[in-house]
Amino acid sequence: MRFVPRIRRLGRSAPRHRRNERLGVSLTGWILRILLLLLLIRLVWRLVARVRHALSQGARSSPTSAALARDPVCGTHVLPERAVALQSGGETKYFCSEACRQAWKKHKKVASGQ
Repeated sequence: MRFVPRIRRLGRSAPRHRRNERLGVSLTGWILRILLLLLLIRLVWRLVARVRHALSQGARSSPTSAALARDPVCGTHVLPERAVALQSGGETKYFCSEACRQAWKKHKKVASGQ
């Protein structure tokens, strides 16, 4: 004799607690699938939002070149509109700080013999 396993079907003839167990497992599986789908949608949504934000920022503020002036004392490059300025010999000198401007004035006095 050959052994043939019996396959139980969980239909109407199955005891009520077995059907409820199967329904619970099935329901849990669907809830997990829905949660994973919502998580995936949220991640994609955030990625798209970041890309759109980066593209809009890039279009709005393109880098512009600015003319820089070099501090004659320490050699630092400074923006003329933010630098400490001094008129000297018909031209404007730009300095990174008040200390560099004072050093320049002192050097000019020594060089001119005053």
